[in-house]
Amino acid sequence: MKRKQLNQLWEIYTGQYSGVEYRNLEMIFQGALSKCSRKKISTLGLDFMSATVFKDRVTEELQLTGKSVIKMVGISVENCQNLIKLNIDLGMQLKDIFQVKQSKLQEIEIHNCSNDYNFVQELIQKSKRTLLSLTLNQCHNFDLSPIKYSRLINHLSIIKCKNLRKEDSIATLKTLVYLESDQEQILFFSKRIDKLRRITLNLSKVNQKSIQQRQIDTVRSILYQGCVNYEWLNLILQRNPLITDAILPVFDNASQIVKLLGSYQQIQFSFRLFKSEQYLEALTLKQAIQFMKSKQNQNSIITNPDHKVYELLSKRLIDKQQLYHPYMAALTKSNYEIQENLMFICEKPPTILKQLEHFNEFDKYLSRMDNHHFHYTYQPAKYFEEVFKNQLLNSKEEQYIRSIVQSYDEAYNLGGDLEQVVKKIQSMNCTQLNEISTNRERYFELCRKNSRSKT
Repeated sequence: MKRKQLNQLWEIYTGQYSGVEYRNLEMIFQGALSKCSRKKISTLGLDFMSATVFKDRVTEELQLTGKSVIKMVGISVENCQNLIKLNIDLGMQLKDIFQVKQSKLQEIEIHNCSNDYNFVQELIQKSKRTLLSLTLNQCHNFDLSPIKYSRLINHLSIIKCKNLRKEDSIATLKTLVYLESDQEQILFFSKRIDKLRRITLNLSKVNQKSIQQRQIDTVRSILYQGCVNYEWLNLILQRNPLITDAILPVFDNASQIVKLLGSYQQIQFSFRLFKSEQYLEALTLKQAIQFMKSKQNQNSIITNPDHKVYELLSKRLIDKQQLYHPYMAALTKSNYEIQENLMFICEKPPTILKQLEHFNEFDKYLSRMDNHHFHYTYQPAKYFEEVFKNQLLNSKEEQYIRSIVQSYDEAYNLGGDLEQVVKKIQSMNCTQLNEISTNRERYFELCRKNSRSKT
């Protein structure tokens, strides 16, 4: 792999990457992905029983989701010697016990945590000598006492958290420079911190009436997510003249952007795309306007069913390697070129990937990648038959097969019984699957025979 590829964030799910089963921890930390410093791992389906002690000196950042996050944190903190950044989502976490011995973490980001997970407080406490940044998102009944009198924390973000305890611990953070929150009571603790240079007020959850009536002197930047209320935003900016930066979502109305730029020339505006309340990428004014125009063009009706299949799958398949591999493999038989094309697509910034969910945008990349003028340029029908074959043979994982079956059913209006068709495909041996994947009409007939009207 190239150095740039090694430094990108690799998303690792069990069963991905063309049939290679990444269930074994040694494969992730000592095998093919051992040289990747940034990893996003779903713990669903991972084999912890065969885990042995290993030493990893490459991994610096981990993002963990699934039912066994706590167990994975325990293994990672103990074995990844240079791990400094940890992002964990405890929304699906099962009850688990883990004792933190020591930690060198510098950045910790925690999502969906409650007081059931005492190990989080222990993790923060044991990281106190190195911790520079802490982010809490949707963490309820959380005790902030572990950060009390921390000598290094310079960044603290607390968003959508309820019933926090020991909030006054924030006032003891004398090295705190950047504070972000959507809770006014937390922001007012900032008045007792001398070194604080920037407070970001997340307007998405703040009580509108309350914030309209008060001026928070320490606020220098604002962050707004969701649908923009232009009138309210304008009032906030009027009442807080010390604001110098504003991060906003892309407006539906370009004229509103022009009004803001004209009325508040002292403010540095940036625009971002948001998905599930997490921002994807910063945009310049020119890019924001271009995106709005592109969005309007993408509202055109798709008539080609194969194009529609792609758009449906782009929304259903989280793993972009699973989405794009069948399309790249249909362009060339060279494994090297397939991987190069995959990297070319998957390394695109989130804004571009968002636009690529629409086939008319993806079409531009396909035409550019079809260097050999193989199927796509001159034989599109044959190309999409090859794509279909690759999709069926790519994986027998149930959720993946379900997405494929459902998307073709909707795009081609097959009327098949989803559960019945998925079961039949999963029960096929290699010969049967190969036969039906090379003949789409046979597959369509299978769906019609197992139609919803006959069940």
